[in-house]
Parts: sequence; C-alpha cells; structure tokens
Amino acid sequence: VDYTGTLFPSGEQFDSSTRRGTFKFDLGRGAVIRGWDVGVATMRVGEKAEFILAPNYAYGARGAPPRIPPNSTLKFEVELHGFTQAQRLKAALKYKESGNALFKSSNWDDARAAYEKALGQLDDVWEETDEEKAEILAARIAVLSNLAAVLLKLKQYREAVARCNDALARDAKQSKVLYRLAQAQLGLGEFDAAVDTVQKGLEVRDGVG
Repeated sequence: VDYTGTLFPSGEQFDSSTRRGTFKFDLGRGAVIRGWDVGVATMRVGEKAEFILAPNYAYGARGAPPRIPPNSTLKFEVELHGFTQAQRLKAALKYKESGNALFKSSNWDDARAAYEKALGQLDDVWEETDEEKAEILAARIAVLSNLAAVLLKLKQYREAVARCNDALARDAKQSKVLYRLAQAQLGLGEFDAAVDTVQKGLEVRDGVG
C-alpha cells in the first residue's frame, strides 16, 4: 500500500510512504495497527480509501511518541496496490466465518453483507496449482451456498436461485446447494422446477449419475 497518516482533526502529518516507499505487510497477523488489518481487508486492488481510526483501532492510550500523542484519533489515506493470494483467501474465509456467526444470530442483512464481501475477496484470488484451485473452488461454493441460505431467509428467491446456479455451474453435485435451489424455486412458485431439482439432489445423495 501507499499511505499518508495525519492526526485527526488537526491534519498534522506524522507519516507517509512517500518518505520510504510502498509499504508491505502481512494482513491479519497483527503486524500493523488494528484499524489497518480491518480496513485494508475490505479494499479492492487499485482502490483508494480513507480511514478515520479511533484510538482503540490505532495506538491507544500509549500513542507512538513523539509523533502520535496518547489517545489520538488518526486519519489515513490509503491506496491498495495488491494482495498476495494467501491474504485474499484468508480474508475471504474470515468474512465467511463472520457471516456464519451472524446467520446463527438471525442477523440476515449483516450476514449477507459478510458473505458478499467474502466473494469480493475471492474474485481477486488467482490460482496456480491444482491444490490452490481446489481450495478456492471449495471456498467459493461454500460462500455461495451460505449466501443463498441468507437470501431464502430474506425471501429474495430470484437472487437465491442465481447464487445457487452460480455454485452448481462450478460443481453440479452439491446436494446442499440443490436443496436450497429447490426451496428458492418453491418460493417463486416454480413447482415443477423444484421437483426436478429435488430429484437431482436425491440422485447426488444416492450416487446416481
């Protein structure tokens, strides 16, 4: 990333990558302040963002003397140049886990947002080895399936169908996805299609085809 950090709201600059070059760090490992780990994980490659971080997301009661006083609110202007594949996948799985927790607490809208962020992270992941391809495929299908489950709760059946079909286009033998697709089709009143989907699910379960 490239960045400029200032005290908020005074605007006094305390650091900038222009002084020492583009900054690289391991995302999600506590190598930087908490606000960076959280904020950068939400960004897309090429995006510019502005973070205003409360002290508990920055340097807290200790500050970072002499440039950053204790209990300082900080403002960062950040431009993201890229992620490593491992960082993207880790961020995606973190959003997936967050979505799962929100789903269990019946927080449908926030769960949906978390799953959509997970998909956004996976969109920027590239695959090189067969093992990496399998890992990313499994993550994407799981997120699509969970997102479909949320959409069913929200009664957004048409979008649930689209998410299920996206997953099934990648692996047609996903029985859980077929079950959710049938539920969405029933919600749309597409009874014949739902019966066909249930039949496909039973065939997958029984190892037919």
